Amino acid sequence: MNQQNKKAIAIDGNCLMYRFFYATQSLVSKYKKNSVVATNALDLFIRSILKLRQKENYTYGLIAFDSPGGSFRNQQFIEYKTNRKGMPDDLFDQVPLIHKAAELMGFYIGKKAGYEADDLIGSFSHLLNTNMINVDIYSTDQDMLQLINEYTSLNVLKKGVSEILKIDFDNFKINNLSVIDPSFVTTYKALAGDSSDNIPGVNGIGQKLANEIINKYGSIENLYSKVNEWTFSDRIKNALINYKDKAFVYRTIATITVNCYDNVSAEAFVLKPVDIVGLKQMCEKFNLYKLLEFINKWEEI
Repeated sequence: MNQQNKKAIAIDGNCLMYRFFYATQSLVSKYKKNSVVATNALDLFIRSILKLRQKENYTYGLIAFDSPGGSFRNQQFIEYKTNRKGMPDDLFDQVPLIHKAAELMGFYIGKKAGYEADDLIGSFSHLLNTNMINVDIYSTDQDMLQLINEYTSLNVLKKGVSEILKIDFDNFKINNLSVIDPSFVTTYKALAGDSSDNIPGVNGIGQKLANEIINKYGSIENLYSKVNEWTFSDRIKNALINYKDKAFVYRTIATITVNCYDNVSAEAFVLKPVDIVGLKQMCEKFNLYKLLEFINKWEEI
């Protein structure tokens, strides 16, 4: 098959399992009442991934997950993501099952100590892009915007996998109000901050001013190389000077790593056939009979 005809899919498994868990959290009490392991996130995860496999004839596939213990970013900025709650026990118990299900559905499972799912997706995309292969990323994480280029698009999940906003290099400006170009996403986060990751940004610089700075200066390096040309108010000038070192740190931790798979062949990520038997056995083990019906219908398509 010609490389130009090959496509790859990268799925933010960490993001999806959280979303699916909270979307069906009301079911957890039923599992507890019956003293069984909750499978609400697992059920939706399997259904959604199978639907995504039908969307395109993908050749390569990755489902990425965070690893326990945080990432290298926590060492560089101790407050990184400390505003987030820990994983609920009822989801924690489902994680090994979700990993196994992802494997049964034919995907390469991305996990690496010290790195986040974003880094593995970024590295996967970089590897495939180097081979001129298009990559479709599926996530709800806006950090992934920085990975968009001529080969990679971000499919933002709005409602399960039935409502998706596709952002690519051509429509990036239309669909993203924060920055004009994917290469400036990390600069924007460094200046304006990112509350979801607990990155404070430069004191006093909000979204509007961050955009103005990026439009005029582009990179942080260029901004600080032209201090004598600044026309900001004294308050903003002082903030930029006082936060200079922090701004560079914030940009670093906002930047997705792309070299985790430098020594891995693209062929390692070739999608395998879905293990229908294995999925059905999992459904039977956990009494997921409606999911079993779904898989039977999926198999017939």
